[in-house]
Amino acid sequence: MSAVPASSTVLTTSPYFVSSYERDRNQAAIESLRSAAYAQGFEPGCALGELTVQLARVCDRLLATDAAGSALQQARRRCAAFKNVDIRCVDLSAYQPAGPFDLIVLNEIGCFYRPAELIRIGVALADTLASGGELMAVHGLERHHALHGDAVHSLLGRHLPLEWADGFRHGGFRIDHWVRV
Repeated sequence: MSAVPASSTVLTTSPYFVSSYERDRNQAAIESLRSAAYAQGFEPGCALGELTVQLARVCDRLLATDAAGSALQQARRRCAAFKNVDIRCVDLSAYQPAGPFDLIVLNEIGCFYRPAELIRIGVALADTLASGGELMAVHGLERHHALHGDAVHSLLGRHLPLEWADGFRHGGFRIDHWVRV
């Protein structure tokens, strides 16, 4: 694979403003990945593309989506140097990517959905994982949206047709990994 190993990822050189929370969360997410490289990744809800840049370094091909077209303009600028990244404006609740994916990253997106919708989306995404594929969820522990990060991870853990691999809490966020066995 042609991706750069996660250990060589540098998060502090972005020309865009990144809060210390985002920097710490993204660094922890990249460091917690279960593999140094992935063939095909999917990042729904990529927002401004800060984590997308980091994922582009570990994925041979990366599909990044968001429903906010204005955010995607900045994500496209951030990822302009990465020819392996495809950024699309789509609403995850109405979009089913083809897959198969080796890595799916739900970064601060699950908190925007009501429980039934999150379960539906999570199960549909799990169905696009390749054998041995990894779904990583990363969510804050402050309640700002429809669901708290702990509730997102609890719902995913109870309903995903995947095996929980590991997880941890780190300051204001948590990260959990599930795999298709």
